Amino acid sequence: FPLNESNETSQHVGAVSKPMPLEKERSWGRLIWAVAADLALDTVTAASGCFFFQRFCLAERTEGDFDHHRLAMASLWLATKVRETSCRLRDIVNGFEVLLQRAESCGMPMEVYWAMRDEIVVHEQVLLRGLGFDVELTSAYAYLCEFSWMLGSSESQVLRLAWTLLNDAFRCEICAMASSDRLALGCLLLALELSRRVPSLQLEAAQLSSRLERLLREPQLEEFLGLGAGGEEI
Repeated sequence: FPLNESNETSQHVGAVSKPMPLEKERSWGRLIWAVAADLALDTVTAASGCFFFQRFCLAERTEGDFDHHRLAMASLWLATKVRETSCRLRDIVNGFEVLLQRAESCGMPMEVYWAMRDEIVVHEQVLLRGLGFDVELTSAYAYLCEFSWMLGSSESQVLRLAWTLLNDAFRCEICAMASSDRLALGCLLLALELSRRVPSLQLEAAQLSSRLERLLREPQLEEFLGLGAGGEEI
């Protein structure tokens, strides 16, 4: 499934509004995703960058006012390193600056970049400490693929909708408020519910709902998915 398959569009990612709680973090989450798409990064890298950013913002929300701009760049840069994706920090910085309309399409001057680079490195260290050096990549997409495989319907329109919903979940704080397996299953259930309202998808949604209901009653499902015996039920 493509990275840019989402209900959001990149034209409004630079807008930051203050009235709603966490709206600033959501705006920066959308921007991280847009920059990742512009740089042709894979979905897991983009989602993990958003995941690191949202986790940090939720954990440190009462501890101080951080520079969200540099924190967002540091989050995506850290995700590329954890994922071992080849991407230069300068490309990430230019991507943010261009989408924020703070630089021309050719990027910022070198001397300005080097000054910002030092600040991003500092923010990356703050980010790592805030996350407790727990920078494991998100496994939500792997769980969604597992569910798709077990349902025998990896190419269905309903599953494509679930993938889109999961993309959108990583553009806000939801991705940091639930475990990866619950997040994937929640997007799948929401996709099924939405598909029931579309005449052309109703039959497929009904069939998948029946299969999913039987699947979730399997006593060894958590163990099969690698969630461990005695763990929290999905």
